[in-house]
Amino acid sequence: MSEGIINKEGKRLTIQEIIFQKIKEKLTPDQDMPQELAKVLDIGIHSAYRRLRNEVSLGLDELEKLIEHYQLNFFEFISESPSSYYFHGTNLDKSNKDYRSGLLKYVYYVENFKLIGVKCITYCGLDIMPLKLMSSPIILTFQEYFWNYTLGQQTEETNIKLSFDNIDDEIVKLSAFFLDFLQASPSVEVWSSLSFDSVVNHLEYLRETNRFASENDVQILYKELEKILNWTELQATAGVKTDFAGTRLEPETSFSLYKSDLFFSDSNFFVQTFQQDFVALKHNFFSYMFTYHSDFVQLNKDVMQTIITKSQPLSATNEKARIAFFSQLRERIDRRRQK
Repeated sequence: MSEGIINKEGKRLTIQEIIFQKIKEKLTPDQDMPQELAKVLDIGIHSAYRRLRNEVSLGLDELEKLIEHYQLNFFEFISESPSSYYFHGTNLDKSNKDYRSGLLKYVYYVENFKLIGVKCITYCGLDIMPLKLMSSPIILTFQEYFWNYTLGQQTEETNIKLSFDNIDDEIVKLSAFFLDFLQASPSVEVWSSLSFDSVVNHLEYLRETNRFASENDVQILYKELEKILNWTELQATAGVKTDFAGTRLEPETSFSLYKSDLFFSDSNFFVQTFQQDFVALKHNFFSYMFTYHSDFVQLNKDVMQTIITKSQPLSATNEKARIAFFSQLRERIDRRRQK
C-alpha cells in the first residue's frame, strides 16, 4: 500500500494515509485514534502506532475490517487526486462470450443499489434509459440477439432467426427484476426527438438483413416500443410512476420528464443514494463504468442540473407540449415501421 496519490492540496499521500484520514473524520473528539485502531483490528497499541506512522502496511484482512467497521467507500478514498478519476464497472466484450453474462453482472450492481436505497436517478442521454428498455422481456430478448449477432461471438444460436414465440424464462425474470427496481426508484429523465432512433436503427438493421423469423416478429417489437412510449407518457402525465395501464403505484414514486434537442450525452446517469452519490458513464455500446469521485460527481451533477433547467418540462402540467412531443415520437416510429 505504498503507492502514492495526490490529494486536493497537491500533497502526495499513500492510500493507507488516506484511509486513516477518512477514519479520523468519523471519530468524535473524545475518541483516540490509536486506541480505536487497536480495538477494531484487535492489535496492541504499539502495533497501531506503527500502522499510523506508515511503518507497517495494513493487511487485506485489516483493510476489510476497517472498511466494514467505519463504513468506508473504497472507491472514494483511492480516487482523491483532483486530476484523475477512478472508475469501476464491467465490460461487455467478446471475452464475456455473450450479452447474458454481462447482463447478469448488472444484477449485482442493482442489488447493491437496492440495499443502500436510491433517492433519485437522473438520466440524460441520446437513447432511451437502458433500464426502461430492459424492463420488457421482448425488448431484452431483441437486445441480446442484436448484441450476440453483431458484436458478440458467433454461435449456433446467432444463426437462428429472432422469434418472440418462446422467450427465455431467465430473460422474463431479469426484466421483472429491472422493472421492479425502476418502478421503486424516483427518477428524472431528459429525452429528445431522437430518443427512439438508436433502438429502431438496430431493429431495422436486423429487418433488412432478414434476421427476424417473420414480419410478425418485427411488428411485435414495434408494438412493444410503442408500449414503452405510451407508458412513459402516462407517467409523465401523472408525475409519478405508474403501471402500464396508468394506475399509480403505492407508495407513490416521483417521475419527471424533460425534452431537450440541444444537449446530448452518451447515456449518463447521476444517482443519489442514501449513502453516497455516483455517476455512471456508458461506453462500448452496453457497458457502464461508475465513479464516486466527489469532484467528478459534483461536476456531472451541476451539468445535468443545467441541462434540466434549460430543457422543456413535460411532466404533470405542460399538457400541450407533452402531447406534441409524444405525437412526434410516434410519427417517427411509424414512418420506420411502415416502410
